[in-house]
Amino acid sequence: MTRLRLPNAPKKGDEILFGRYPQRDASLPPSPDGLRHFQKDVPKDPLIWLVLDVDEEKQAALLLSKYVIDVKPYDDGEGLSSWAQCSLRAWLNVHFFMVAFTKRESDCILTTHLENPANAFSGAPGGQATDDKVFLLSLADLWHKDPKVPNSGKYFTSDARQPNDERKAFATPYAMCVDDIDETPQWWLRSPGGGSEADEEEGLCCDAVGVEGDGRVDTDGYYMISESTGVRPALWIHYSADAAGSDTAVADAAKVKALKAKLDAQRASDPGDTLAFGHYVQADGFEEPIKWILLAEDDCEGKQLFISEKILEGKPFNTAPADITWEASTLRSWLNGYDASQNKAGEDYTGDNFIDKAFTAEEKALIAETSVPAHANPDFDIDPGNETKDRIFLLSIEEVDDSFMEDAGLLNAETSDYTRKNGYDGASWWLRSPGRSSDTAARVFSASGVHRKGSNVDKVFGVRPALWIKYLR
Repeated sequence: MTRLRLPNAPKKGDEILFGRYPQRDASLPPSPDGLRHFQKDVPKDPLIWLVLDVDEEKQAALLLSKYVIDVKPYDDGEGLSSWAQCSLRAWLNVHFFMVAFTKRESDCILTTHLENPANAFSGAPGGQATDDKVFLLSLADLWHKDPKVPNSGKYFTSDARQPNDERKAFATPYAMCVDDIDETPQWWLRSPGGGSEADEEEGLCCDAVGVEGDGRVDTDGYYMISESTGVRPALWIHYSADAAGSDTAVADAAKVKALKAKLDAQRASDPGDTLAFGHYVQADGFEEPIKWILLAEDDCEGKQLFISEKILEGKPFNTAPADITWEASTLRSWLNGYDASQNKAGEDYTGDNFIDKAFTAEEKALIAETSVPAHANPDFDIDPGNETKDRIFLLSIEEVDDSFMEDAGLLNAETSDYTRKNGYDGASWWLRSPGRSSDTAARVFSASGVHRKGSNVDKVFGVRPALWIKYLR
């Protein structure tokens, strides 16, 4: 079982970053016909989770999304349902699970056996027990009938009948644009509601319990077909507070906030300015800060595009001769730490890659996942492949041509001592665009600019990574 490496042993009330999901406003201006439209590819940002419970012996922690991250009906049918049969359970364990977590992250998520008892107040049936990776909290987690602690729940101790910030949750801008909900909307629990319509024999009900926008628990709940109720996923993770033997590191939310403020204070403002971000071996076997050159800024998304000042590595575009695109190349997988399914050569880079070597978990949280266009070679009719979504990438011929780099002399990059000592002493560096044929890729040769004919993909040339860094607005 893969373990999630945490900076410290978790405790109740901690906030941690884990996974990524769209959270920004995705709405577009209304069309002339008045219909609402949304962006197709919304960037994903780190999810913030609250630690509700810790099992130190099993090294497991229960997490609840800090924010309402989406708006969904409990069930999209028109009849009776239950947690075991509802569409929201399927959405959480298929769509959300696949979108929010990488393969390594998903391996850290435990399968949880859930008993789904009847509503303790109304008697409405809860249906069958389930085994889930992602789920919703139950009524008993917030409010149970224990006379020793009346009006409180397993994980929330304040009076469930009263408004309370402990249970109140803000919605992300993305969730608010999906439906016109309040800033602090109602959100679902998985337990059955008042049971105005129910099939006790089959364990089905027409409504489900929820939490009001002010934090009060509504034991009667809302109709399951409600399209204005928010979703706060919950899950158990297997963690380790010891780096040794752990596989996946997670960022500390407070450290991310401090780092973001620090970067914003020294933010590069003009193209050509430099920023120190991350560390990589560059001279005499020692890690040094990586210097990045500002190429462009996206005010709408609150991010800046950088390319490394130096050639940081010498690598083939692909480890073997092949008809290859950026999408299927081993260089893309090595830069981003992808597994064997992401490249044509079938090579696994989850344990040895650039992004994990160069950046801490907190730094990685500030690198924006970006839609990387499949730009064609303007001189050769070669298929550039498909658009990808990456955090680390190479520039294309079009992006270099459209930039100020040649005029500013920035195509000429110094090769780090580390790279030279490891066998690459040249001055050329790869671009992601195809070359003159499908088994070649374009590159930059500092003495003559962009070499559009390119070179065979299995040849070794320099690597100058590019990335978008998010800043405070």
